[in-house]
Amino acid sequence: MASNLEKLTRIEAPLNAQLTVAESRELVDHDAPRTLALVDNGRIIGTVHSPLLVHAPGESKLLSLAEPIRVVLDVSTPLSEAARRMSAQQSQAAIITKEGKYLGVLSPNDFLGEVGRTFDPLTGLEFSDRLREWGQACLEDGQEITIIFIDLNDFGLYNKRYGHVVGDHVLQALAQVLKDHTPADAVLVRFGGDEFAIGMPSERARAEALAETLRGLQVTVEGVPEPVGYTVGLAGGRRVGRAAEHGAANVDDLINAASRDALARKRESKAQRPRSLHEALAAVMQREDLGEGIIRDALLIDRGPEGQLIEVIVSRPNHPEPRIVRRPVKGDLMAALETALRDAIR
Repeated sequence: MASNLEKLTRIEAPLNAQLTVAESRELVDHDAPRTLALVDNGRIIGTVHSPLLVHAPGESKLLSLAEPIRVVLDVSTPLSEAARRMSAQQSQAAIITKEGKYLGVLSPNDFLGEVGRTFDPLTGLEFSDRLREWGQACLEDGQEITIIFIDLNDFGLYNKRYGHVVGDHVLQALAQVLKDHTPADAVLVRFGGDEFAIGMPSERARAEALAETLRGLQVTVEGVPEPVGYTVGLAGGRRVGRAAEHGAANVDDLINAASRDALARKRESKAQRPRSLHEALAAVMQREDLGEGIIRDALLIDRGPEGQLIEVIVSRPNHPEPRIVRRPVKGDLMAALETALRDAIR
C-alpha cells in the first residue's frame, strides 16, 4: 500500500541538466508551475522551478539554473516530519526516494492542505491534537504528565504597532526559544493563535523547574525595541480525579487547568503598574476616557543624563494629520504615557 507521502509525490522523470532552456520548453507543461528534478550522469543534482524556463535565455543550460538539493526524504517519512524538515531548511522542494532510488519531487503546495490540519508551517510545530494524542498515550501507559501553557501578552498590539509580518516574527521567535528549551522526551505544540503548550512525561517538580526557566528568558525580535512578553502556566504532575482509562478527558482537564493558571498569572501581572512601554500601551488602549484618538505608535527616547522622553503619535477625529507629543518620563511610565496621550487628543 502506498504511503501518504508517496500518494502526494509527483512521480515524473527528471530533466537532463545538460539540456538548454529552449529544449526543455518543449518537454514541460508551463500551465502547471512546479519544481522539476535535474539529472546529470545518472545522478539527481538539483531542481529547477518551471516558471524560470519561460524567462531564462534559451541558450542557457538547465545546469546553470539548478537549485541545490536541501531535503531528501524516503516515502515512509510521516507528513508532519516532511513538513518540519522542509520548513527548517526553508526548502521549496524535496527529492523523494523509494528503496534508495529516485521517485519524484514534493513541494509544500503538494501537501499543504493535507498537513495543514496538524502542522503549522509558520512555526514548524504541530497543532494541539498532537499534544492530546501524546498525553492520552502516556496516561494509558501509566505515566505521569504535566502541561506547561505559554500565552503571548497583548499579541494583537504587535500587529497594530508593527504590522503582521513582525507579528509572525514574534510567533516564530517565541517558538524557537521554546524549541531550544523543550526536553527531548517532551512534546511542544502551537496550541492556538498566540498560545503554545509543552507536555512533559514527568512529575511536577521537573516541569516547575522548566516553567521557571522559561519565565526568566528574554525573547527579542528585530524591529521590536522591547523583549516579547509572555505568561507561563502549569498544571498536572499530581494525578487526581478521573481514572487513567479516561485519558482524553484527563488531558483536556490538564490543558484547561494550565491555561487557567496562565490567565490568572497574566491578570495578576496586569494588576501591577506596567513595566514596559508595550504593557503600558496595552493598558491605555483599554481606557475609555482616553479613546478619543487612535494611537499609531509610541516610543521611548533616551536622553542620557537628562532621562527619558516618551513620544506618542496619535490620529485624531476630523484631523488629517497625526499629532506627535513628547513628554518626560518621571519615574512612572504609565503616568507619562497617559499625560502624553491626553495632550495629544486635546
